[in-house]
Order: sequence, then structure tokens, then C-alpha cells
Amino acid sequence: MNSIYVFDAETAEYLGEVDAYTSWILKRSWQGIGDAQITMDSRCAGADLLQVGRIVTAGNAWHKAVLLTGEKLEARRGGHTRTLTGMELKGIANRRLTVPLTAQEDENALGYDRVSGAGEAVLRHYVSRHMVSPSSDYRRFPMLQMEEAASPLRGKETPWQTRYEKLGDVLTDIAEWCDLGWNIALDYPNRRWLFTVDAGRDLTVGNGSDSFVAFEEDFHNLTEASYSHDRSSYCNALYLGGAGEDEKRLVLVRYVDEDHALLTEPLSGLSRAETLIDTGNLSLPGEVEYEGLHKYVSSFKPLRTLTAQISPAGPWKYEEDWDLGDKVTVQLRDPAVGLDVRLDARILAVEETRERGGLRLSVTFGKEEPTIGDALRGMQREPVK
Repeated sequence: MNSIYVFDAETAEYLGEVDAYTSWILKRSWQGIGDAQITMDSRCAGADLLQVGRIVTAGNAWHKAVLLTGEKLEARRGGHTRTLTGMELKGIANRRLTVPLTAQEDENALGYDRVSGAGEAVLRHYVSRHMVSPSSDYRRFPMLQMEEAASPLRGKETPWQTRYEKLGDVLTDIAEWCDLGWNIALDYPNRRWLFTVDAGRDLTVGNGSDSFVAFEEDFHNLTEASYSHDRSSYCNALYLGGAGEDEKRLVLVRYVDEDHALLTEPLSGLSRAETLIDTGNLSLPGEVEYEGLHKYVSSFKPLRTLTAQISPAGPWKYEEDWDLGDKVTVQLRDPAVGLDVRLDARILAVEETRERGGLRLSVTFGKEEPTIGDALRGMQREPVK
């Protein structure tokens, strides 16, 4: 097992390492914020190094830094078991709100923090405004810097506005809408934290190159898989409601396919499933369409979900040939029921479990099932004006 390296969060000073832990479970999230759990005998060597508020990594994997946030001690006959929990370092973004500029600072802000540009630029704007260079020095994270932006900037053009929302949630929403990933790494060699943006790689079969990654039983790299297909709540005929009341209300009708792409022809019969999406008091058709589609995608429940246990011993190596954020091909067959599923999907979450038996990998392909918190955030989000 990798040693757990321990660091002081305020200075990035190396404090020591722990080898004799029982298990280390880290869930990495490309667009959201993952979590971690360390289980150990409280009497093992170096156990006192692991304290709430410190940063830990598995070896020198600086990009997978975890901030410890809680601990639990269980006493049993013959010993004590200690469990420490934490979050990916980027979870510190949720310790800041998107506080808008005052009228004195920007008379055009009108109580919102607004920005428009490529997805990467929008992400960097909010990190800079609320974490790196805020108007109040009390809100700054002194250790945090931003990686140099890509040229050209990545992600689709998008306007955004927010006020008094948790910054981490906002960054997640932007990343999902623009198909980007984001992270805050511990850059130990330079004694700093580093905000990064990632666009992932296309490693699907048929990507136009000889380099691809596929997970299927024939390649002996897919050890377990769970697949579901549910169309019970799927809607594709969208009535987008804007400003106005009763018969004077602005309502647009748009049709989308399973990948959220707009269709030019109306849907009918059994293939048509209608829903109403409220965009507030927006009065311009272009704004109503943008906000309506944004709300639809943000709250969309995936039709197909696939999680799998991946063998680290397969032909493609984790973090070398494929990694979090990459698009890969997954094949799942069951001849008994005529099931033959092939998905080209992005890896949005990887759960690493390190125990004495070795490394286990559980991978989530494509969007995960929304939680109650996700649904509430989607309902509370205000439209761009």
C-alpha cells in the first residue's frame, strides 16, 4: 500500500507518513467534490500525525490531496479503531459564498456576480473573485494560486450569474454545463495549492486515432458492472416559460434528443414526452431558450447509468492510459436477454480502495443519479438576466 503523507494545511510543510493503516478509500470527482476515509488501529505507528485540519495524500499523488474534516474512535475489546474522513482539497471552495460586489464597487452588478465567456474563463473568474483575489483580504486563501490558462480557453461560451451560493456548487454547475473538470491540487514542490481546469481526452473506440481505451469482459478489465436503463421520467418536448401571465406568457417549444441536442423536427405520438420549464421573468426568446435548456440539462436524470469494478491489471493502466475525465468505450453483453450495450462515456468519478490486498477501482461512467441536494440546488438556481 502507498504510504499516507501528512502535511500542515497552512504551510504545506511535510509532517511525516503513516504506513500501517487498514484501508484508504478515496472517491475522486471530475466535476464535483469527492470524499475520503481512512481506517486504522489507533495504536499504529504515526497515527498521531493524522489530525482533523491536516492535508494527506497517497504517496506523492499531489493532485489527489485530501483535507481531513472529521474522525471517529470506536473502542472494542482488544483495541481501538479510528476512522478519519475528509474531502478532496477542492472542497474548500464550499467554504466561500459567491458574494456579489457592492453598488459602490460596481454600480452595474445589481446584486449579482456576473460573467460571460468560455467555460474555463468563467470558472477562473469565480475562483479569482472569491478565493484568490477577493475584494476582502479576509476571504482570501493565501496558499491558493491558479494554473496558467490554456490558449485558447476551453469550454463553450456561456453567461453566468450568481449571488450568495456556495462557490463549490457553482463551480460544479459550470463544469457540468461546459463539459470541463476542475481541481485544487497540493503543489508540494512549490509549497502552494493550485487550481486547475481539465478538458479530458477522447479515448473512445473510433476516435480517429490508434489510441483508445475500452472496458469489457473480453479484455479482462471489467470485473463487475451495474447497468440501468430507465425512461420513466424522460422528457424531450420542452415548453420553456418566460415572462408574462396567462395567455400573454412567453412560451417556447423545443425538442431534444437523449444527448440534449436540439432537434429541428417536432416529436409526436409515443416518442413525445412533454414538460414545462419555468425560466422566471425572462422576456427575450434567446434568453428563455438558453436558461430553459440549461435548467433541463442541470436537472436531467440520466437514462442510462453504469458503474463498474475495473481491474488494475488490465491492458490499460490507471492514470497512465486512462484517468478521471477521459472519454472511453464500455461494452456490456448479456446474450440471455439480448442485451448488448456499448457506451462512449466520460469517466466522472473514480473510487480508489487501498487495502493490504491491493488496489480496487470503482468507476462511474457518465452522469451519476442526482441526489436530493442536487435537485434542491437546481430548483433554487436563479436564471441569468
